[in-house]
Amino acid sequence: MSNFLSNLLKTLEPNFKPRWDRYNSELVGIITNKTKWVDVGCGQNEWVVEYGSLALEAIGTDVVSPNNDSTFVLTKANKLPFEDNSIDLISLRFVVEHLQTINEDLNEFARVLKPNGKILILTTNVLNPFIFIAKYIPEKYKTPFLSKVFKVSDNDLFPTTHPLNRPSDFLNLGKHIKLRKIEYISDLNTNNPLMFLAFYLWHLITKPKFLNKFRTNLLVILDRLETKVE
Repeated sequence: MSNFLSNLLKTLEPNFKPRWDRYNSELVGIITNKTKWVDVGCGQNEWVVEYGSLALEAIGTDVVSPNNDSTFVLTKANKLPFEDNSIDLISLRFVVEHLQTINEDLNEFARVLKPNGKILILTTNVLNPFIFIAKYIPEKYKTPFLSKVFKVSDNDLFPTTHPLNRPSDFLNLGKHIKLRKIEYISDLNTNNPLMFLAFYLWHLITKPKFLNKFRTNLLVILDRLETKVE
């Protein structure tokens, strides 16, 4: 069924770029052979394994160690073991919605980033009705549902806090970090026919530019400003 829906999507929307394609495109566009890159909340560290060779240095961080020998540091997002002004890029891929100390985290990112360094974020958008409703479902019911629909392990699903998950949340991030770019992306799930239909209909509804902000996902690039972090 997944292959059928994927092929159907290509027929219906030949120019549609899934969220992972958009994220990977932005990531590869930022990384150079001089980039020091930290992937925060890296999970199994697949992105460092896949794209780390493009960078001067690539390190994954998380609160649980991956099941491989990739370059990794066990640490929280607000306690990164890197020197001030030493990192060019921090990426967070479906991590922001789980952060519980967002002000501390942002201050820590600003501390370790070089001036003009970047933060690349892919996350959920609570302006989207599906995400908004899911936000208020108790975790004990939400986790098994998401696990079944999106075909992921329960161990890969964490409680959500949504501290930075509205487009407007990125407009006032303090004196050290500024929004460079925000893109609204539809998540067209091809694992479940009913979910695909619902998400695709919403994708069609939100095609007008003034309705884009209600799409499922946010792809965001932030700049570290040239200010001294205390």
